[in-house]
Amino acid sequence: MICSNVFDLSSDQNLTHIHFYRIDIDENNIELSQRLNITTIPTIQWYFHGNKLDELIGVDLEQFINKTQHLAKIYKRKTIKKPSNDLLLSTIDENNILE
Repeated sequence: MICSNVFDLSSDQNLTHIHFYRIDIDENNIELSQRLNITTIPTIQWYFHGNKLDELIGVDLEQFINKTQHLAKIYKRKTIKKPSNDLLLSTIDENNILE
């Protein structure tokens, strides 16, 4: 459910400067989950220039959409200068799929 909405958001004309990534967090990726400080599934994290901006733990689709759109407005101005280098991204894990 949330995963399909993420990719719907990625095609939104106002959010074309945002890249969405899904990372599978399981026992084979313990090091990655520790590095990202993910202790609960699902976890969504927003980054800009490699710096974590915010995090959402749990599934709240409305909060996810609102937060993504809010951060996109703030950081869009910064990405216009160097769109190839400036990324705002959100990572979600495979357990986020509730379909």
